[in-house]
Amino acid sequence: MNVSMPLLRKTALALTLTVAGVAGSSQVAPATHAATQPKISASLISNTEFLVAGQGFTPGGYVNVFVHNSHGRLIRTVSVRATFHHCTPTICQVGGYFDVYIQVAGNAQTDNEIARDVRTGMWSNVTTA
Repeated sequence: MNVSMPLLRKTALALTLTVAGVAGSSQVAPATHAATQPKISASLISNTEFLVAGQGFTPGGYVNVFVHNSHGRLIRTVSVRATFHHCTPTICQVGGYFDVYIQVAGNAQTDNEIARDVRTGMWSNVTTA
């Protein structure tokens, strides 16, 4: 079989690019988190303490919870790790949940909370205790 050098080089280049593309794509980590907005809720414990509960974050990943006063000024930042799994008495499922108690100096009833998934960069909804 007589193959010209330019054709052989083009074929080798195409094969190299194909293999490099496949190898490069295999290094991309699969998504560990759905692309839906994570959610938080807050429950007032006392005038200066509340519980923030979150779901839909990266399982085992870190979440930053930001607390702003009624004037929009950042007054607290808390870092918490979301669960790897979440179990109830009847079922276990993939995690991404957290509960964190936060204390503030002022009136917790007027503070706003928002959380950010550190790995994905996604923001939760804003909530008030």
